[in-house]
Amino acid sequence: MPSTTRFADGQWNFTCDLCGATRKSGESTLTWDGRRVCKRHKEVRNPLDLQRPPRPEQAIPWSRPRPPDTFVISNFRLLQENGSQLLQEDGLSLLLRT
Repeated sequence: MPSTTRFADGQWNFTCDLCGATRKSGESTLTWDGRRVCKRHKEVRNPLDLQRPPRPEQAIPWSRPRPPDTFVISNFRLLQENGSQLLQEDGLSLLLRT
């Protein structure tokens, strides 16, 4: 006589997600990945699935602040070494020293 034809108070028939066998709900268990299976197919989740790798250190050993930008307004043209003009606007040139 199959176990699914018997009466069990408060239980119902279910089909195992792995083997496809029909069993009573009291013989089922829920696996870590959400499958409803027979008790004989119960598997424990590998503990390494839950382990996180260590975070690398984010801080740098030392640093220095960036110097502030210096802007100088001049009436002279800013020229490259080859003599070509870099920037001129309305008769005024802007020189950026870094």
